[in-house]
Amino acid sequence: GCQLVMSVMLMWYSIDLLLLMYQDLKLSRWRIYKGLKLHFSTFWNFFDFVILMLFYVVCGITALNELEAGDLLENLDSIDSSSLQTLGFWATQERNMLGVLALVVWLKIFRYVTITVRLERLFISLARATPDLLTYLFLFVLWMYAFSVAGILMFGNEMDEFADAGTAILTCNRVMFGDFNFEDLNNANRVLGWMWLFGFSWTAIIILLNFFVAILCEVYAQVMEEYAGTDHTSIMDSIKNKAVKLLGLRNSAKQVAALEEKFTMMEEQEGGIVSKVMLQEFLAKEGAFEIFDTTEVTEVMARFDKSGDGRLQPEEMRAIREVIKMKKREVEDRIQNVEQEEDEVADTRRGG
Repeated sequence: GCQLVMSVMLMWYSIDLLLLMYQDLKLSRWRIYKGLKLHFSTFWNFFDFVILMLFYVVCGITALNELEAGDLLENLDSIDSSSLQTLGFWATQERNMLGVLALVVWLKIFRYVTITVRLERLFISLARATPDLLTYLFLFVLWMYAFSVAGILMFGNEMDEFADAGTAILTCNRVMFGDFNFEDLNNANRVLGWMWLFGFSWTAIIILLNFFVAILCEVYAQVMEEYAGTDHTSIMDSIKNKAVKLLGLRNSAKQVAALEEKFTMMEEQEGGIVSKVMLQEFLAKEGAFEIFDTTEVTEVMARFDKSGDGRLQPEEMRAIREVIKMKKREVEDRIQNVEQEEDEVADTRRGG
């Protein structure tokens, strides 16, 4: 069952990616290099391609394991330690690749963090702070490596935690989060043990980590100032507003259509001639004054009663029906425009 779901997802993902690449190639007039450059110039398109490649790697390893296990089951006499070791190795690689794929797929959620204004501010802050954070990271790694080397030279002969460079760096990372044994450090070097711990704690933990927080706070404050002076609408709010607008237009279209039908029925019942009183009662009952951009039946009569006899003749009623039909077409055009805007926005988000 899981393999079937994975196959369907792989096919859908592949077709979707190929369609997007086809559109970019079409825009570049079928120049392959230019089209691929246009497609992969968007970070998320490249990210999707990486996910798809990892997907194929996982499927390939899974298929290889299935074939290998099938061969072993068919030839039980040929099973030995080396074949089992090979099978176990590829099974481990399959789990490793699944773990990497799961992580990468979950990272894709950052593509949609702009769905609310708060998440959008957070994502923009992280993006703007990245150059400063990389500079800070270089300094931080250099400082941690310096203390790791010092730890190896001071405590390497006495403590397994400082036996080599890799273990020493991991130990420094643990010290940053308070996971250390002061007695072991003191026993390893009574003079330099507490000095190393005190120096690393003050410089790496208190100073450098606070620099990290300060960079993020400063950038986030700048983003907050920019958003404070603008009426920014998030994707969620935009979708909500368009949905409400589209629902209102559809209701208006239904009301206009029903009004047109009822108006025709009233005209047939009255033999094609409608008095001012009857028109007043009909428009008030149906709430249709807004179609004629007025709130008084007198204005409607003044507009359509060309003969001035206080009644609407068949020719004059025909003019009212034309106004209703025009209003109906106007609402339908507005609905079509809103739907086209939604399709354009959806295409832009898929491409971006």
